[in-house]
Amino acid sequence: MPLIYDYQQTDLDVPFASLSGAYTRYGPVRELLAEEDDQFVLMATGDEIAVKFDATSVPPTPAGWVRSFVLVSHAYCKDMDPYTGASATLEPMPFKGMSRYPYPEAERPAETEAQRRTRELYHTRIVR
Repeated sequence: MPLIYDYQQTDLDVPFASLSGAYTRYGPVRELLAEEDDQFVLMATGDEIAVKFDATSVPPTPAGWVRSFVLVSHAYCKDMDPYTGASATLEPMPFKGMSRYPYPEAERPAETEAQRRTRELYHTRIVR
């Protein structure tokens, strides 16, 4: 449970836990979704991303046809299983070049200006 998401039926007492750490603030995150890189939207239990796009330039489908849209996402999912590396905290974050997770100390991702900026602007919602 829940099998479906219904905004008219919410239960704030559901016992789902979240990893502790600095999650992405609420609001627009388009910049973090624009490219396949290590700039993540960090989501906690119950969070969502709403994606909209303009399909008015797509030609109409022939009679009897149905068009589907496919969202391709490049993401990591970290759970709180006792056998998951660092299962109580959001950090350390995975990254594209890692050989495995958790990755060895010598393989830590390089700190870039983009990562620092993302942390300061977006990852400001602290969950304990």
